[in-house]
Amino acid sequence: MHAIKRQRNVSAKALTALSIILVLAVFRHISRANSFVSTDGEDNSSQELGGRRSLFFRPSRPTPPVKRCIPRVSTLPPTLPTEEGAVGDIKRITADWEHISAYVQSCDFQSKQNISNAVPKTRGIVIPSAGHAMFAHTWVVVTILRETLGCSLPIEIVYNGKEELDVDIAERLKMMSNVMLVDASLISLPSHHRPMNWTQVFGQAKYAHATGYSFKAYVLAFVTKFDEVLVLDSDNLPLQNPEALFESPQYLKKGSSFWPDWWQRSRTQQIPFFLDVDPFAYSTFGLQAPWEVSDHPMTATESGTMMLDRRRHADVMEFIWLLNSHPEVTFAWMHGDKDTYRLAFHLANKSADFAQVPTPPGQALDAHPGNMPFYRHTGMVQHDWNGVMAFLHRTSTAKFNPADQKWRHLDYVTSPLSHRQAEIVVNNGDGWQLGQLNMEFEKYCCGLTDFEAHKLAAVREEFLQSQTGCSIHECKIPQTGDGLPVMAFPPEIAFALTNATEVIHQMDKLYAVMQQAKRRR
Repeated sequence: MHAIKRQRNVSAKALTALSIILVLAVFRHISRANSFVSTDGEDNSSQELGGRRSLFFRPSRPTPPVKRCIPRVSTLPPTLPTEEGAVGDIKRITADWEHISAYVQSCDFQSKQNISNAVPKTRGIVIPSAGHAMFAHTWVVVTILRETLGCSLPIEIVYNGKEELDVDIAERLKMMSNVMLVDASLISLPSHHRPMNWTQVFGQAKYAHATGYSFKAYVLAFVTKFDEVLVLDSDNLPLQNPEALFESPQYLKKGSSFWPDWWQRSRTQQIPFFLDVDPFAYSTFGLQAPWEVSDHPMTATESGTMMLDRRRHADVMEFIWLLNSHPEVTFAWMHGDKDTYRLAFHLANKSADFAQVPTPPGQALDAHPGNMPFYRHTGMVQHDWNGVMAFLHRTSTAKFNPADQKWRHLDYVTSPLSHRQAEIVVNNGDGWQLGQLNMEFEKYCCGLTDFEAHKLAAVREEFLQSQTGCSIHECKIPQTGDGLPVMAFPPEIAFALTNATEVIHQMDKLYAVMQQAKRRR
């Protein structure tokens, strides 16, 4: 009798245990099905718990959002209309836009993203360069990064075919640590983008994929191997080690850092005509221009410095190239590539991730004293997210050319220039009004800047305090009676809190080396 009872108890316990196991297994199966839905029908159960199959559900792991994709999107560009003229150009770029918009939502695109996300990200600096003068700039920038600033990030120097490679300077660069030279003309476009007819657009058949302003966008989208990249123009000199920029909270949050130009666009205020952005650049794609939907003006972008997490914003990369691969359209809407990057974020529905440093650029000046002193533009001075000077971009006529007898030195640095101050100072003091320009580029942009104009733009005390820790009086800033613009400081004062003064001295020494090398040729 007791044996029968014991047998019944064992059977009941076994049945109870089996029931519990079955319930857990069913619960786990339902949970797995909800957590690992694949729109292409693949079974992703092996991904769960590091690939281990377990009977026990682990509720501590959050369920990832299901990101659905569009299957069977063509990876080939559409057949374009053959219509000539501006109307045909618009039809062609909108056809490609619709194609790329579908592609970035495709299962093929998401599959490629999943593969790339399986490996750690890489960081580095990429410098597009071409010709002897730009390679000379590049060598100076890389030398200062390595020897003066102690930057250890890997660096790619990208050129566009052997005819744009300066062999002598390339040999110097090859001897530096972790510096790679990359020929972009050997890199093929992905199959979902159409080959460009650069002969038709520019009358230059030698360029396989990109030239001019489009080249930088091409390098960023398809050539560089870095996932997180700092793009520098070859004439853009870092004034501090840029490694810290990758750790700035703004960059980590948004995956991007861009730097401003001097100009602003609003409903009532235009940028100088050839630098302006046409609202049609947005409305063509069914968007409203940023300055039309906000009470705040849009500050234009200066693309000599850019930081992007290319993996995080792989979809933005596609739209960056879309815009720059149609220069016959895009560059009629805006000045070169510089404002295509913001538009690309809008096209990817990521406008909130476009992060631009709020501090406007200052101006570097080469001084010519005398009874009527004047100051020549030596470059734009950009700042980091904390407002500290970070880059000297020798724009326009300020570029160094080893063939010239002299180059423009940095004698003074202005405080960050507001839109109005830039209007006064950068533009020769002629008092022109935005939207009413009828001047040549050299005259109003980057040529001689007269003393009277600088007197109208006063230094901001808070900027000097943040840069140097002292007031105007404590720093003994010379006043206008001493022949110095009231809003400009010598480098030893402007760079008091950084080692940028050493960078500037080193820059002049290296320019002299390049000049001597040129003479020996």
